[in-house]
Parts: sequence; C-alpha cells; structure tokens
Amino acid sequence: MRTQFSILSAILILFVKPAAAQVYPPEPGDFKVTAPFDFVVEKQALSPGNYIVYREKASNKLQICEDGVLCETVEAAAIKAPKIPGQPKMLFSRYGDKHFLRQIWFSDGTGFELSACPLESDMDRTGKVEAVYLAADVLCIHMSKGLPPSWH
Repeated sequence: MRTQFSILSAILILFVKPAAAQVYPPEPGDFKVTAPFDFVVEKQALSPGNYIVYREKASNKLQICEDGVLCETVEAAAIKAPKIPGQPKMLFSRYGDKHFLRQIWFSDGTGFELSACPLESDMDRTGKVEAVYLAADVLCIHMSKGLPPSWH
C-alpha cells in the first residue's frame, strides 16, 4: 500500500510541477478579472469565471489563467493608449452572444491587441459588432513579507 502511494505521489509531482512552473510570477500591474460570459481567446474557448492576467515583461506574451490554474498563453502586439487608464481592463468584440477577446489594457497605459481568430473573421462579415469592456482589479504583491498575492 505504501509503495503504491509513493508511486502515485511521484507521478503526480512529475505532472503538476512542470505545469505550475509555466505560470509567470506575479508582477506589479498584473490583474484579476471576472468574466460573466463565455469568450474566445485566439482559438481557445474559455468559460465564465475568475481569471488572472500575467504579463511577461521581456516580450509581448500574456497568460490568461482561470483561477490561476488553467492558462492560455498568447502573443499580442503592444499598443499605447492616448491617456493612461485608471484601472486595467479587457475589451471584447461581441457578435450576438459570442465574445472574442481583442485587447488587454494594464493600468500603466500599456495595451495589447490580440489577433482575430478565423471564427471572428467570419462573424465580422455577417453580423453587427459591439465593444464590451470588463474592468479588472490590480494584483497586490507582498514581496517583502513573503505573503501570497491578494487583490485590491
């Protein structure tokens, strides 16, 4: 019995550790958003829920993680806002009941434009598009105290 438990533990560690290592560490400016609807990020469909958005400072890579576990990594083109927004936000294109993530804005004024997926391109020719914004909460990082991240 103990041997089976040890083997199972070793297998779980092999699979869980690499997945956790791929999540970017929290940086100042990363944020949490609650999406009340299904939406598409590039080719991946995501369900309603709480998401954490991480930005890799050295590149234009972003991670959108559902409850910090399941992550979708995307590359996006950096864009600049005419004025610095008061808080981070996400911009979606809505066609009827379908939402497609188009832009992610951080509180420092840095924005990222995501490429359109083929499904959105098809809808763009046939339907009316609406812009939908979701406001977000900035992630507070307790670096000096070693405490876990929290929201403010």
